Amino acid sequence: CQIRRLLSRYNVHKNVLAASQRVIRQDPVKKEGYSQHFKTFTLAVAGRDVGFERFEKENLLEHLRAFLTIIKLLNASGEYAISDIAVAISDVSKRPGLLEAIDEDVLKELKEVFTETTFTVDNERTSNYYKSLCYSIAARVAQDGAPMSIAGGGITAWTETLVGSKKERLLVGSIGSETICRHFKK
Repeated sequence: CQIRRLLSRYNVHKNVLAASQRVIRQDPVKKEGYSQHFKTFTLAVAGRDVGFERFEKENLLEHLRAFLTIIKLLNASGEYAISDIAVAISDVSKRPGLLEAIDEDVLKELKEVFTETTFTVDNERTSNYYKSLCYSIAARVAQDGAPMSIAGGGITAWTETLVGSKKERLLVGSIGSETICRHFKK
């Protein structure tokens, strides 16, 4: 698949770690179209809380911009048909005002650039995996097909636990490169 080559054209922050690797889910997958073994392209960025949700806003913007740019470049190559792209943002911590701030400071900017993408705020999502903000990106498999999740991520407590400081932040996310190649290649 072309994701690594396409991303080399896109300049992400210098503090972002990226990996393209084959992974395995621990539990068997029961959803049609998904497999237990798959290849993914992953981004991770760690930092400290400096107040005003600055880490979350800046890095969520970069994650979403990177993944949506990859999708845009794949479509522009003429080899892929990824349509009806939908981004959903959630705050599983239910912190008052956080989603409103993200909508105003992050989604507003993305809506101007990715005009073909639908952006929503999902107040109902829960998670035992993510600590606060999380996102998902879905696309329609075929003209008459159902939406399929192709990317997702969020803030985890991994570095907070490792360092023992509530100020630590870690945003991880991945795009299913094998899923895109398998289901969206023309």
